[in-house]
Amino acid sequence: SDEFDRSAKGREARLTDILRLLRKVGTIADDARQSDAAISGILDAVCEYCRWPVGHAYLRRDDKLSSAGIWSIGQGVSGGELSDFQTQSEATVFTLGQGLIGTVAQKGEPVCIEDVTQKDGFLRASGAARNGLRGCFALPVKLGGQVVAVIEFFSRDVARLDDELLELLGFVGGQVARVLERDATRASREKLAADFESQVQGTVGMLGAAVTQMRSALDVLGDSNRRTDECSQGI
Repeated sequence: SDEFDRSAKGREARLTDILRLLRKVGTIADDARQSDAAISGILDAVCEYCRWPVGHAYLRRDDKLSSAGIWSIGQGVSGGELSDFQTQSEATVFTLGQGLIGTVAQKGEPVCIEDVTQKDGFLRASGAARNGLRGCFALPVKLGGQVVAVIEFFSRDVARLDDELLELLGFVGGQVARVLERDATRASREKLAADFESQVQGTVGMLGAAVTQMRSALDVLGDSNRRTDECSQGI
């Protein structure tokens, strides 16, 4: 009975932690005004819940993915301890299908690597080994069915992805997608406003030029009328 009670309490505590994570991630996605700050906050929340020391985001531009420069570094790890891996990650650009990030972007499915230092084809294995990183989770962020970003997390230990964690990470990816969609919408509106202003200014400029030409034509017509009057008087 005591063991059952402890197990039940453990499940309740875990459920409470999960709900707290979901609420926190949703709130960040709703309230943040800048996408970088929102993504950083979401990475922090996931790393805190899973006790992972590193979270990082890649953004897709055309068919290449490069570091967004957005990191979550915690769980007793200082930035200096991860300098090699950070430098290597920010210098590595992935094409679709290349390496872990390119594969996730191309297939649109999450990937779990138990130990990146032993994984063939992991391009940043040397930096990870020097900084003591082993397990890795990477998941796609999709908008309109297309992968627009990939977020990754690293642990000190061997990583294993269970169904519950997979569901949580899927929710996290959806919230990051909301942030990026809102950012894209804002950028589109700003571009439309700028284009409209440019068109209005162009129209005003053309009207101004037309008025100037009309005034010139009226001046010429006035001169012609005066000469006609002078000729009439002379005749």
